[in-house]
Amino acid sequence: MSNQREIIYLNSGYIDNPLLPEILAHEFTHLIELNQKEIKNDVPEETWLSEAIAEYAVTLLGYNGENGESYLDKRIKDFLAKPTDPLTEWTGTVYDYGSVSMFIHYMVEQYGLIVLKSTLVSQKTGIESINEALKENNYKETFVDIYNNWVVAVYLNDCSVGSQYCYTGGKLKNVRILPVNTFMPFFNESSLSMNQSIRNWSSNWQKFVGVNGDFKMEVKSPENCNFKVSYIYKDQYEKSHVKMVDFKSGETKEIAILNVKENISPVVFIFSIEGTELEKTVSNLFFVYNTTASVTINNSQEPEIDLPFETDKPLSQMNREELLRVLLRIIIILILQGKITSL
Repeated sequence: MSNQREIIYLNSGYIDNPLLPEILAHEFTHLIELNQKEIKNDVPEETWLSEAIAEYAVTLLGYNGENGESYLDKRIKDFLAKPTDPLTEWTGTVYDYGSVSMFIHYMVEQYGLIVLKSTLVSQKTGIESINEALKENNYKETFVDIYNNWVVAVYLNDCSVGSQYCYTGGKLKNVRILPVNTFMPFFNESSLSMNQSIRNWSSNWQKFVGVNGDFKMEVKSPENCNFKVSYIYKDQYEKSHVKMVDFKSGETKEIAILNVKENISPVVFIFSIEGTELEKTVSNLFFVYNTTASVTINNSQEPEIDLPFETDKPLSQMNREELLRVLLRIIIILILQGKITSL
């Protein structure tokens, strides 16, 4: 298990690595945590949180400067390469490190180093230790709240929308993930249905492009999990709005955003699994949810045109031939009234 000494082992291949001080800081933090939590309290920390704390130590010691590519720059790249990587599921990939690093930097920015410090001496581990630390330090939020705000922040990263939806420190101010683009069919009324898979404590970011009218999203939640949908859109004044909707197991809900203007902004949806009891007994969990996005033209928003005669249906519902007939009738009336003398 160990050489049972207060010692840090580093692969000799790192000797010439310019990030050697950062790697040493990371491993030294594991030694501190081993003493504070496992040796003193006989409580082994969950791997994802242990690695997250060690990742933040590099920033705490001032190694992530503004000049050149830093340790944090690498973690940002790892995260942006695969932001859907589950936060609490540890397989030892660079994407795991990217996810926990981005999350822990956000949490410390929002709630302070005291929360992280409290987890080191807690008798609890993982999510439970964070919830306990938040409560001890008089925060009303829980891990779930932090996670859901974080998945919005890594897309939006705009403090003007809300202080909980952004990073404020250094290189993190420019972190923004790229959602999967979904193009709505290019005709007046359309719908698009999809089944998508998702892992526990992970999110899918999806941007709907080509929306011009009333946008509706019908979502069917997976079974046996806590499912949440966040969505972001801009109103006619180009002000961003963030909304969140909770779902019960297997529940279907419809989300409507009226009078969306294509030239203002797309609509972005974030689908998240925020914990399940099954994770304690089943490994490699994934869930499937169903979405149906649809767009309809809002006729009430069309400009009113006073015609000198009645028509069987609105102009927006007419085909090309019907519109030409209407135009011809208008021209004839204008000629008869002497308002047009020649064409």
